[in-house]
Amino acid sequence: MAERIREIRFKHFRGLPDYICKLDGKSIVICGGTGKGKSAIVDGIEFIFSGIIRRFHGEGSGNIDADDAIRHVLKKDIPLIEVAFTPTNATIKRCLGDEGLTVPERPTIKEYIERHPPSGSFILRRQQLLEFIYDQEAKRYQKYIRLLGLDSVDSTQKVVIEAEQNISQATSETEIRLQQLLQLFRIDKLNWSPRSSIEILTKCSELSQNLGCRVIAAWDQIEEVLLDLDAKRSRETKEKIDKLNVAIDRLSTNISTKIEEEALLLNQLHEQLQINQAESVEAKKGEIIKEGIRYFQEYPDTKVCPLCERPLESGYHEVFENLKARDKALSELREREKLQTVHIDTLITEIQKEIHQLEQEEKDHSVYPEEQRALLLTQKNNLVEWIKKIKEVKERKTYKIIEISPAIQGIRSIRSSLYSHLAKERNELIKSDAVAIEETFSFLQRARDKRMEIEAAETNVKKVQKILQQMQAVREAFSRAREVAIQQIFTIIAKKLFHIIKIYMVHEIAPKMLNVRA
Repeated sequence: MAERIREIRFKHFRGLPDYICKLDGKSIVICGGTGKGKSAIVDGIEFIFSGIIRRFHGEGSGNIDADDAIRHVLKKDIPLIEVAFTPTNATIKRCLGDEGLTVPERPTIKEYIERHPPSGSFILRRQQLLEFIYDQEAKRYQKYIRLLGLDSVDSTQKVVIEAEQNISQATSETEIRLQQLLQLFRIDKLNWSPRSSIEILTKCSELSQNLGCRVIAAWDQIEEVLLDLDAKRSRETKEKIDKLNVAIDRLSTNISTKIEEEALLLNQLHEQLQINQAESVEAKKGEIIKEGIRYFQEYPDTKVCPLCERPLESGYHEVFENLKARDKALSELREREKLQTVHIDTLITEIQKEIHQLEQEEKDHSVYPEEQRALLLTQKNNLVEWIKKIKEVKERKTYKIIEISPAIQGIRSIRSSLYSHLAKERNELIKSDAVAIEETFSFLQRARDKRMEIEAAETNVKKVQKILQQMQAVREAFSRAREVAIQQIFTIIAKKLFHIIKIYMVHEIAPKMLNVRA
């Protein structure tokens, strides 16, 4: 049978020379006027389970001697708190000056002490209530959840939501990549765009049959058809056409617009940061501001500034509200600075992707005109320099507006011009009667080379979509579990409140009513 507290005895403790608080394993309500010992009982409970009374230590305690404050005013003996349990009648105790709690060698009592929560989680004092009332909504919500014992559920739910957001972003990026690969196979003159690798294979078979080649029913049959088509091609121009086809395929992949999007988001954030630019002065005062809020919460009737000891001419309330506004602005600043880091890292990653793509395209420079080849190399170097400037913004923690490098638009323009130029050059090399052969050969060759990449992208899309659905289900399950837990806790609280009101009616209201009647 589990141990329960039968009674708590206070000896020479604060205002209680010798007092026994009987619980009989039940909850109690402490009622009484000022100076009747309510705080002493709570202090005693905190003292026996933690060894200290927190409000006599640290900030706001002034010159209070913690040990002296614990002693009874007559100081006849050493302060002692003793807890008796039922059904074993065993006791635990703590005296002022003891190094630890005296616990009997009983497994049930030891288990009770080991499983008992720390005093901070079951003792709620006036200062904490005031902090809760005046806190920002987000902090108040966190404390409220912690008070209900749902902080682990809530933190896990936040992790799940964050994971779901990351997977959702990964899903979007994977789908975009798949679409980019599929768009390499669009045929503008037929107004045709594939939606899957199966549709590409079907189109390969259709184009093959139009030239009198065999039906393509599987990917490994493409190679045989390519050999047949290669035999029909012009010997004089096919090597040059192959190089042009590879270059044109690379140029078909457009430069992502995500660079401009991330730069826009970052600049909008920098504008917000410039508005509350408190980094140099206000941020350094952050801890002082928090201490000021704590001080005014603990001493709401103060009329004098605790620093300069001058009267608060504007009044305590106005000073307190000003401190809260400054603290809120600092919190917003820190959150925006975290976002700044995320957006800068994302922007740098996107620019590096484009640099990598340009480096891949350097393999095709032999078919590029010399002037445009030199321009591309220059623009690539400009992107490298741009990354250095963005990293400086991050390292110096400035809110400078980031100007989008002209190199991005310049690269788009050059690649578009190159695409048109190389496509025209390729078409001029192809004899009119061999156009269909070259177009089909290029399409099948591209399908063969990109098959693995497209199928991998399709598999990844399915995987991340499945994971996203699972994460959404987990999040919904956590939300339902949390709601059920809150409802159950509120039901318990409602019963406890009803019990408290009943006790209060019996011990406080009823006697007064009887006195009135008498």
